[in-house]
Amino acid sequence: MNKQAKLLLSGLALLGTQALIPQAQAADLLGRWDLDGDGTPESVFRESGKIQVKSAGGSLLRTYDLGNTTWELRFAANTDSRPGAELIVKAGPDLAIISMVENAVRKYPVGNKVWNVVGTAQLDNNPGEEVIALTGAEAIIVSHHLKEQVTLSDFMVGGWHYYGPFNIGGLPYGTLSFTTGNGILLYDFQTRLKRTTFTNGATATIAAAEVNGVPGNELIARDNNDLIIYTGTVAAGQFQNYTQGSGSNWATYAGFVDTNGKPGADVIINKLDRITILHPADNTQKDYPINSTEYSILSVSDQDGQPGAEITLIDKSNRTYVINDRLGTIQPL
Repeated sequence: MNKQAKLLLSGLALLGTQALIPQAQAADLLGRWDLDGDGTPESVFRESGKIQVKSAGGSLLRTYDLGNTTWELRFAANTDSRPGAELIVKAGPDLAIISMVENAVRKYPVGNKVWNVVGTAQLDNNPGEEVIALTGAEAIIVSHHLKEQVTLSDFMVGGWHYYGPFNIGGLPYGTLSFTTGNGILLYDFQTRLKRTTFTNGATATIAAAEVNGVPGNELIARDNNDLIIYTGTVAAGQFQNYTQGSGSNWATYAGFVDTNGKPGADVIINKLDRITILHPADNTQKDYPINSTEYSILSVSDQDGQPGAEITLIDKSNRTYVINDRLGTIQPL
């Protein structure tokens, strides 16, 4: 064997030996949060399949092993009454909450199904936020400070959607809003009460705003033909429908403001050849015709120093108009 061949074989042997030596894996930084309540953020890493918590100076403080499962750290939030945030982890079939203060991992079973953690919210007026997870047919609310979970599955049929928590009825905590193909479901986690209504076709929750002149937000939604306003709490409230016409021919303007100078915000609705302003406080609405099927709202703001915002719009011929809902007029500029 010549010298060059020997050198080549020696090099290959060396490479093979190095390949057998375990290589140290760099830790992945997942985020920084104050986990022990001292006001200083800790760093959270993924290392060798485990969660490691390190101090600001880099010292290892905690290691959490979630077992032989695929996991994903979703976020951190304060879920109990203790100072410091907890880590919210999607861990295989379980929703895991890691508390550095307790130095514990608590798992809430979801099941071997497609699911995700969608957020946290204050749902019962007690310290700590609840964690909300969704599957294809369920909504799961986990209360870590109560160490319990609630599963909503009835009414979750067809094309249902979760729209989030809304503060309505003057309550200091959120009410969950869901829509299905033909209905709305409201759920109060504090009282464990539900309120449902059936609607005309596809439904969407739009927002919560104070629109009736009484303290406390109302929930605003729509279906194909109606704008829907829910007033009150889940325990004591009611739905009110306001017919607007075919669903493709109208849409609510983003934002709810007082346009007539009276208590409560009003709802601005764009239609093909007009703007309709709904006044929920007195259950009336007024149409402002526009001699064009193409127009854009430029602004909604106070222009005359009097109560109520004016609406400025422009049509496809570049003609500008101002709607003064307090006076009930539409005038060209």
